[in-house]
Amino acid sequence: MGYTLHCYTTSTTSASADRPTATAVLPRGYVLTGGGATDNYGNGAGNMLTASYPVQSAGSSTYNGWCVAGKDHLQTDPATITAYAIGIRIEDENGQSLPIPQSVQQVTGASADHPSATAYVANGFTGVGGGASDNYGSGTGNMLTGSFPVYEGGTITAWTATGKDQIDSDPATVTAYAIGIQLPAGVNFDLDINRAVSAPAEHPSVTASAPDGNTVLGGGAVDIYTGTGNILTQSAPGPIVNNAAMSWAVAGKDHVQADPSGTVTSWVISMELT
Repeated sequence: MGYTLHCYTTSTTSASADRPTATAVLPRGYVLTGGGATDNYGNGAGNMLTASYPVQSAGSSTYNGWCVAGKDHLQTDPATITAYAIGIRIEDENGQSLPIPQSVQQVTGASADHPSATAYVANGFTGVGGGASDNYGSGTGNMLTGSFPVYEGGTITAWTATGKDQIDSDPATVTAYAIGIQLPAGVNFDLDINRAVSAPAEHPSVTASAPDGNTVLGGGAVDIYTGTGNILTQSAPGPIVNNAAMSWAVAGKDHVQADPSGTVTSWVISMELT
């Protein structure tokens, strides 16, 4: 029996604000596998990511949307933010959609200046993506430095979230989300995880590309630094054509104090039916 994999990527951009937020919701019939965020701060002082994670819209029994948030820090810089939600559906040879069970596991770590947390994919599910939220509350600010897969070979076992305060101390927690799905019996697939690393820079960026013919399910990012700090501003699907992307773009920036030590890593997670 022949099966067809369909992908849909939707996006929503917020109004400009010091603390911008946006949520993108998939159309009915698609199962959420991942999502991303771009903080569109332009040439200002900087507005950086604080959240990019799966959500349930009103009346939905599954996670079908993606919520993102950003913030300026110490220096005012209103910006817009774009949320991306990515989903799939699988049809049989008669064009009938097949059920795809979904699991979203979440774990919140301890409060720290540089918090971290790891959520594990539920047993019996194939890990396909994940998200992160930095829960800084009403403090000065603690922002995301990582939202990325933990994997062995081609199997995603968990998802890790990391954050940091910047210059002013502000301990906070982060929540990590791990997304898993169960593909229908008889559907064979290859899951690919491709990785790319940038050169060190004050504003590092890099894009990881999926293999030709694969469907992008999601992606991850981490900003590694050795100085004062370098913080994520983007972890999002690359150019979208016919509602699908073939790459994952990641960017970061130092803030207030220069830190050209930052490198960003991008992971693009994709699938091909075999």
